[in-house]
Amino acid sequence: MMHQDYNASVWTHIYTDGSSDGAIKNGGSGILIRYPDGHTVSRSLPAGELSSNYLAELTALREAVSLVSEHPPSHAVFLTDCRSAVQSLQSPKEQLERDTQRLLCTLSQSTNVAVQRIPAHCGLSGNEEADRLAKTGSHLEQTRPTVSYSEAKTLVKRHYQTTWNAQHSLPSDDQMPNLQRHQQTILFRLRTGHCRLRAHMHRGLGLSHTPNCPCETGPQTPEHILQTCPLHQEARTDHWPQGATLQEQLWGTKDSLILTTSFIQATKLEV
Repeated sequence: MMHQDYNASVWTHIYTDGSSDGAIKNGGSGILIRYPDGHTVSRSLPAGELSSNYLAELTALREAVSLVSEHPPSHAVFLTDCRSAVQSLQSPKEQLERDTQRLLCTLSQSTNVAVQRIPAHCGLSGNEEADRLAKTGSHLEQTRPTVSYSEAKTLVKRHYQTTWNAQHSLPSDDQMPNLQRHQQTILFRLRTGHCRLRAHMHRGLGLSHTPNCPCETGPQTPEHILQTCPLHQEARTDHWPQGATLQEQLWGTKDSLILTTSFIQATKLEV
């Protein structure tokens, strides 16, 4: 479809891509230009020491427009796999978005211009080459341009998300997605501790007068309920006659996880 709409014998194809380490630093931008006569131009550029993937993508697009504008062709289509970059050009808010839109408008005065989103990693050689160029750009010497408020929020959010994922990495064979929705809810709350047991309601939300379990042997936490609470020993023995570790109860096989949710339901506790 792309080759029908933007025939390579008429249209100059400009592929752009961006990447960054962990989506937060060492941004790289890649540009590949293919002219109808077969001539190609490629560039690898640093996008900034602090950079999201989006910033690197948009930097690639802006620099590509600037580069093509030096010798405007009759027809030029900019091809990117970044949906948000394409959408930002319709109603730009950040300075980089406005700059890119302005450059495109200026280029359109002498060139038939199109911006087209393409699917990522679908075998388009131009896109794959732009991706390689972007990764090369991320290893070049970086600058420290001013970061917008919106970009800063994205970077901070991504940083904490990456840190949390590293500290709470899920097993590759985690069976929780294979449970029913209500079972997933119970298990998620037990795993995170963000639940309606007294320990969290007291310390986390201030909605309980005490963190202690009614059994008075310790805080009412998921581990306490699953492993040691004497009030639920009978239900615990019914479900795990031979006993079970906390790892098995929260991260075990599908049958083990279902058994855990059944135990919680047997205790009549609202988690």
